[in-house]
Amino acid sequence: KPIISKINVNTASFKDVLSNPYIDYNLCKKIFEFRDEVAELQSIEELKNIEGFPLDKYKRIILYLEAK
Repeated sequence: KPIISKINVNTASFKDVLSNPYIDYNLCKKIFEFRDEVAELQSIEELKNIEGFPLDKYKRIILYLEAK
């Protein structure tokens, strides 16, 4: 199995989040707008609250992201 190191969505740069293979530019932009709105995600599950978030990709996306 490949080793995956998670990045903290609260401190990561736009480029870091965009490097996730399941996140395109528009979704990355929505994540950052949401992060700005809430100041800091308390749980990675909050990503599900983003309008238009691809719930079918959620389990794959959270392999690479965490909220600390």
